[in-house]
Amino acid sequence: LVNGEWDELKTVMEGDVLTLQTRDTESLHEATWLFKRGDQTLRIAQMYKGFEPFYEEKLTGRVKMNPKTGALTIWNISTSDSGLYQVSLHNGIISEKKIRVDVY
Repeated sequence: LVNGEWDELKTVMEGDVLTLQTRDTESLHEATWLFKRGDQTLRIAQMYKGFEPFYEEKLTGRVKMNPKTGALTIWNISTSDSGLYQVSLHNGIISEKKIRVDVY
């Protein structure tokens, strides 16, 4: 963790496309992405093996999760998307990754 808060820092320009990669996994059973900003936490995407992913209504059409790796792609990113993204992956064991995103 960088500064004890995140594993990775991504800086992106407003309007760009950003893909948040997960750790390499082949047998993904479940993936959940959370977005944290200030004291607010929002579940933005969740996937169970064999089912269509759930996406936060406000982000429908702008986000997509890779069903094999759990990677999250955000299109037309805006400054309101700046914050901490946390993914939890379940494939027999649970692993987490935190990515800070700064949009300018």
